[in-house]
Amino acid sequence: MLKLHFLNVGHGDCCILEFPEKVAMVDINRNKNPDDETMKELIRASNPENARDIRGELEAGAIDKKTALEKANYTIPVQDPLKFLEKNNIKSIFRFISTHPHMDHLHGLGELDKNMEISNFWALKNKFGANKSLEKPNRADDWSTYRKYRDHTTESDKEDEQSNTVIRPMDKSIGEDYTTDGIKILAPTPELLETAEQDGSANIMSYVLLVNYGPHKIVLGGDAEKETWQYILEQYGDLIKDVTVLKSAHHGRNSGYHEPAMQEMQPQYTIVSVGAKLDPRLDATKEYTEYTENLLTTRWQGNVTIECHENGDVTCSTQFDY
Repeated sequence: MLKLHFLNVGHGDCCILEFPEKVAMVDINRNKNPDDETMKELIRASNPENARDIRGELEAGAIDKKTALEKANYTIPVQDPLKFLEKNNIKSIFRFISTHPHMDHLHGLGELDKNMEISNFWALKNKFGANKSLEKPNRADDWSTYRKYRDHTTESDKEDEQSNTVIRPMDKSIGEDYTTDGIKILAPTPELLETAEQDGSANIMSYVLLVNYGPHKIVLGGDAEKETWQYILEQYGDLIKDVTVLKSAHHGRNSGYHEPAMQEMQPQYTIVSVGAKLDPRLDATKEYTEYTENLLTTRWQGNVTIECHENGDVTCSTQFDY
């Protein structure tokens, strides 16, 4: 059985894949509370009648975020990935995959690296610097840890006595052991990475992964946008037909939604790892529902777990049922 955990980490991504004999982790985001923009969204969506008063108290410092959410009748807590690993007795990560260098996919990496054995680390070489969020003092460790792996060389291995392996596979890479886990890299390519650096958009270099397990297909969309989906359709349209699970790209925003790709995938389950952006001009939830049987968001369902069995069975459970 392959067990997929899509954690409610607020506005960010963290997916844990429990294979029969090993565990992979794709991205991490570790926040105690939702960010300010997400707070506004949650209060407005959960208690529209009293939203203005609750936000006023919060902004004036009369109440904290926890109390504000309680007043808004929103009771779904943000999940700490490290506590989730501990609770589920996961003591090591065989493969950590960093899809791209954005804060909401890296926050907590420093603590994860200190507290968890990571055998293999995926980090593509790139020229991106820390964005403003990663420059904050409490996140400096996350960025330095990412750079340790991103800028890793054979010589740095000798200096740091690093025991884990750093790999940088892209689409069409050959001779890599991850294929034994049924993982197929759909993107990026060297050309997409170059475009990302030229355009200053790390989303274009985001990993998009296809995991095959028995008859099941799982597509993890990272923060992929139009250029990436167009490439995937041109190269792998047949491979992404009839998907069991899709982790929507870019937190369910319009920027990550690509209708031609959805027409091919027709996923049984679409998971949106979201903590912000109810604005219909930015949100693609309605569009996703046209091509998927079940759409679940971590904002309203909390942690989402999907079990894929080799005989074709699939079960889904959610932490909450809003």
